Amino acid sequence: MGNLYSDKNIRIGLRIRGHRVNREIREAVKRFAKWLRKEYEFPIRVTIYLSPNKKVKSRDGDLCYSIFYEPYKKDVEPYINIATGYYKELKREKGRDNALTPILKSIALQLQYYYQWVNNTKGGRERAKGNRMLDRYAEVVEHP
Repeated sequence: MGNLYSDKNIRIGLRIRGHRVNREIREAVKRFAKWLRKEYEFPIRVTIYLSPNKKVKSRDGDLCYSIFYEPYKKDVEPYINIATGYYKELKREKGRDNALTPILKSIALQLQYYYQWVNNTKGGRERAKGNRMLDRYAEVVEHP
């Protein structure tokens, strides 16, 4: 399947950035991203930034765990910010896999907003779709 936006010279794909975050997080997200690239198309490049902070700031100044920044125009690349600063504390309380799961869930949820933006559709079931994406991934990996 070709890129719907290829005539506009738009870059495609999924990128991960986060050199300042915990190595376990970075490696788990890289494995998830590798699987995502095989299973899903990214017709407009989206970059996922992994923040070492406990929360990230939205455009309106609210603090949240993850956010999708959707440009007004399709020739501007969107991006996702994911907070990871709570990982060490959660790992101590619940273990590695249970601490990585909310980070991967956040990515899956924000990717649903990305696909709505790409396809110009309205949402309503993003969390359920994100959970299904993560469930599919869980079928092929033993640990995140």
